Amino acid sequence: MIRLYYVSILLLISFSKPVFSNNPNTESLMNIVAYNTGPYCEGDDIILSVNPIEGASYSWTGPHGFSSSLRTPVISHASLIHAGNYTVTVKHGNDYAQSTTIVPVNPKPTTPLVLKHIKEPVLYTSEAVSYQWSIDGIDIPGENFQSIYLVAAGHYTVTVTNTFGCSSASKEYHHIVEEKESSITAEMEVYPNPTFGVVSLSLLNNHGKEVYITLKNVFGTEILTDNFYCDKNNYSKKIHINDYKPGLYHLKIRTEDHEELIKIIVQ
Repeated sequence: MIRLYYVSILLLISFSKPVFSNNPNTESLMNIVAYNTGPYCEGDDIILSVNPIEGASYSWTGPHGFSSSLRTPVISHASLIHAGNYTVTVKHGNDYAQSTTIVPVNPKPTTPLVLKHIKEPVLYTSEAVSYQWSIDGIDIPGENFQSIYLVAAGHYTVTVTNTFGCSSASKEYHHIVEEKESSITAEMEVYPNPTFGVVSLSLLNNHGKEVYITLKNVFGTEILTDNFYCDKNNYSKKIHINDYKPGLYHLKIRTEDHEELIKIIVQ
C-alpha cells in the first residue's frame, strides 16, 4: 500500500502574487521581494523596502492601520504593536504584483535600577542576560556582571540585555569619594604625588605588621598587588608604576588595624 504524506514548510519571509501581461516590465514585477532590516527592538526605526522598478508606484499596508506610498517607508520609534505582516503592492501601468515581509519587534528589558549595597562599596542591578557597566559614559572593560565594586568617583550606569538582544540603560548613579587634603596621614605617606612613575611609601609605627597594597585604575581594574612585613618601625618601600599610562590611579594600603585609599596621579 502506498502512503502519501504532505509536509508544509515555511521557507520564505516574502511571497509575490504573479501577474501576466505583454508589458515589458512584467518579468520585473513577478520578481519583486519586500524586505525589512529587522529584527527590531522597541524604539528602533523599522525600515521597509522593495526592489525598485522604474515608473512603478508603491502602496504599503500593515498592522495598526499602517499605509504608505513610498518605496522605502520608515516607522520611527517602533513599539510591539508594529510587529506583523507588511504587504506592498507594486503597480506599473495595468500590471501589479504584491509581496509581503514579516517584521518582528521584540520587547526591551525594563529599565534597570542601580542600587548600592548597605555596607559594602558595591553597586548591583536587576537580573538580566548580560551587563555592561560604564563610568562617565565610558564602558568599563571586564565589568560585565550584575554588580560592580566602587573605586573611582563618577557617574555609573549599567546597560542590560535580554534574550532577544534588546538593551536598556539605567539612570546615572553618582558616586562621590571623599578626597583627602593630602597623601599624608599620621602613619602613612606616599610621595611624590603627582609622580612620573615611581612613588615611595613610608610607614610609621608599623613594626612587625603585614602590609597589603592594591593599585587600581579609574575603571576599578586591579593592576598591581603586593604584601610585605615591616621589619622596622620606620619602613619605606618604592612602588613602580611607570609601566602604566598617565592618568588617575587609586592605591589602597591596608594593615591589620588601618586602611587608606590614596589617589595617585601619574604624569
